[in-house]
Amino acid sequence: MMNDSKITSTEAPGLHHQLPMLMSDGTMSNSSWSDLLNYTFENEALYHVNTSTIERIVSMMVPVFFGFIGLAGLLGNGLVVLVVAANQSMRSTTNLLIINLAAADLLFVVFCVPFTAVDYVLPEWPFGEYWCKFVQYMIVVTAHASAYTLVLMSLDRFLAVVHPITSMSIRTERNASIAICLTWFVILTTAIPVAISHGVLFYPRQGGYYTACLFLHNEGYSLVAFHVSNSVYFIHSFI
Repeated sequence: MMNDSKITSTEAPGLHHQLPMLMSDGTMSNSSWSDLLNYTFENEALYHVNTSTIERIVSMMVPVFFGFIGLAGLLGNGLVVLVVAANQSMRSTTNLLIINLAAADLLFVVFCVPFTAVDYVLPEWPFGEYWCKFVQYMIVVTAHASAYTLVLMSLDRFLAVVHPITSMSIRTERNASIAICLTWFVILTTAIPVAISHGVLFYPRQGGYYTACLFLHNEGYSLVAFHVSNSVYFIHSFI
């Protein structure tokens, strides 16, 4: 049989810095407590250094990334709206849907991108309760508007290709405008719970309290139900 080997401080010189040594009565010596506290403080300091480094990198990268998205979105979608709106000959059901898609993207760029970028950069939400609700509401509204505009565009293309003659009486500018208005009405109405369930919360940070624009789970709203309903909304657009 092999004898059990014992690990001593000589064999593992760094071990006593990681594990406190027990005395014969089961308690730790003063030096062990000191080593344990030093080890804990060193780890905590290292954690804060790593966290602050990550936050600094994010605060520098996010404005650049979001700024590029905002600029490209404004120029691209703005040009689409201007070109189609300025040319009477380009008025068609397909182009009306393209304008609607560009408008939804413009709303997202204007009302969502800048404030989301600020939320990443600053340690707290500086815009207040009502703007928090509005931004979260617009994020969902514009996302759903874009998705269901693509659904309408797919339906329009299906009718144009499969039923080119019989669909001419259906694929009119008037019907396209009605479909767009109904889509916006449904989306604006069904997204109201998003505004209700979001708000400003306080959280402790570096010895003080800061504000954050978050889901109000502490007021009884279910975050799981919120994500499930959003997922169903998007999945339904692909069916």
